[in-house]
Amino acid sequence: MTEALFAVGAGDRVVGSDTSSVYPQAARNMPKVGYQRKLSAEGILSLKPDIIIGTHEAGPPEVIAQLKASGVPVVLYEDKGGLEGAYGKILFAGKHSGNEDAAQSLVQQMKSHIQGLKRPDFNAKVLFIYARGPGMVQVSGKGTPAHDMIELAGAQNAMNSFQGFRPLTAEALVAANPDIILIPSRALQSMGGESGLLKVPGVALTDAGKNRKLVVMDDLLLLGFSARTHIALEELIQKLNRAR
Repeated sequence: MTEALFAVGAGDRVVGSDTSSVYPQAARNMPKVGYQRKLSAEGILSLKPDIIIGTHEAGPPEVIAQLKASGVPVVLYEDKGGLEGAYGKILFAGKHSGNEDAAQSLVQQMKSHIQGLKRPDFNAKVLFIYARGPGMVQVSGKGTPAHDMIELAGAQNAMNSFQGFRPLTAEALVAANPDIILIPSRALQSMGGESGLLKVPGVALTDAGKNRKLVVMDDLLLLGFSARTHIALEELIQKLNRAR
C-alpha cells in the first residue's frame, strides 16, 4: 500500500510505514512502525496520522481495534491478489489520499501497457523456486503471485497440479521437467548462486538445468503486484524470450 500511495502522488504525506515497505527509497528511509502483522498502536499514533491506510493483512486484530478506537480513520484494503488486486490497491490509495484522478490515470496506463506487450510465441514450462538457503527450497503452484505472473507472461507453470507452495522434491522436479527456472534474486543468492541451485537434487536433470535456462528477477518487483507490475511483466517476458 505504501508503494501505491507514492505512485498516486501522495508520498510526501506519508509519515510512516511498516517494515515491509521498502520501495521507493523514500519509503525505506521513513519512520517504521513494525511488521505489518505485528503493529504497535502506540508507535503508529505517535506519528500523529490524519488517516491510517493499509491492507487486510495488518494486525494483530487487537491493535487494529485500538487504532479504530483512537478516533483516527482506519481504512484497510481487501487485497484479492493478481492484476485486479493491484489495480484495486492503486484506486484505493487514490480514493483515501484525495488523489483519485492520478490513480485512475495510472491504472489506465498500466492496462494499456500490459495489453500492448507481445507474449512469447512458445509455451515454455516455467518452474518458480523460492528458497531461504539450500535446505529450505519450495516451488510455487496455483493461487500464488508467481503462478499469476508466469501465466500473464504467456508461459505455463510447470507445477500447476496443486495450490500454494510445496517443498521441492527431486522426483516432482524431474517429472515436471521445466524448460526455464524462475527464481528471485535473493533466493538465488541464499543458495550460493547458480552453481548452488544446480546442486539441488533433480535440478541438473531437467531441461532447464541442462541448458542453464535461468531467469532471475527482483523479489518485490516480480511478486508484489503493485504500481510497477506492468514493468515487471515486460521484464519477465523479455527474460523468458532471451532464455528460450
